[in-house]
Parts: sequence; C-alpha cells; structure tokens
Amino acid sequence: MSGEQFDYTNAGGGSVPNPPGRHGWQSSPWQAAPPVPPRRNRTAPVALIGCGAVLVFFLAVLSFIGGIGYLVMTSIKSSDIYATALEKARTHSPLQERLGEPIQAGWYVMGSYSTNNSEETASLTVPLTGPFGGATLYVEGRKRAGLIAYSELAVVLDDSGERIEIPKD
Repeated sequence: MSGEQFDYTNAGGGSVPNPPGRHGWQSSPWQAAPPVPPRRNRTAPVALIGCGAVLVFFLAVLSFIGGIGYLVMTSIKSSDIYATALEKARTHSPLQERLGEPIQAGWYVMGSYSTNNSEETASLTVPLTGPFGGATLYVEGRKRAGLIAYSELAVVLDDSGERIEIPKD
C-alpha cells in the first residue's frame, strides 16, 4: 500500500478512501480540524501599560501647569501693591457698609504683574466677597523706591454695578 496513489478529489462520486497512516480525525480530508485552544490575549497588558503611561503624562502636565499657576498667584499676592490695595479696600467704610465684614479676596487674581530690579508694576482685578455680596477690585499701581503710587484703585459692586473709589493716599 505504500506506493498507491489516492484520488482525494472524489471525482468518481464514491466514498473517499482513508489515506494510509491516518487515524481518528485525520482519517478523512473532509472533516474539520480539532478545535484550537484560544490564544491568550497578549495585547491587554500592553494596552494597560500604555493607558497608564498616558495618564501619568497627563497628570504630570496638569501638575506642572498648576504649579506655575500657584507660583504666579503667590508672587502676585505677596506683592506690596496687592497687599496694600486689599488692605485699603477692606478698611474703606463705604465698601464695608455695602459688602459687610469681613471682606475676603478671591483666590483667582487676574491681570499683570512685573518686577524690574526694585520697581514693581501691577494691573490687577481682584474678586472680593463679603456677607452682603460681591465686588471686583481694580488696581493699577507702581512701587518705586519703596513708595507705592496708584493710578487706579476702585471697586465695582457685582449686584448694582456701582463704582466706589478708594482713596489712593
């Protein structure tokens, strides 16, 4: 039998003989192969590592931006121009009557602040709140040779839009 040739195309219409040496599921060329065990998903750990790396990068960028924002806000709030303007607003009696006491500054200060050698310049808007309402403090000032000069120091009330000038002396 070792030299016989078998016709597996079944062109004659009869049954196809088993090839020599094949047994069980291999005995017929027309039967399906045995089921293959499922492959282990090897991309899942890689995807998790990739997502984790992206998350760490995103958090690092947010931390960096937040850190810069914190440093900027800290430098503005520690300036003499800001501190003096805020103290003038807190002790101004017409503003105390409108907002109540205590008058608190908001955490987010907008504007510009710069230092050049011993000179500071600032143009700031500071949100203020009190028990009776809120307002915005507008500050423009310059500190030179230890003296602060304000070109603008006023508060605009949120509810009425009324402008209250604060003495600049």
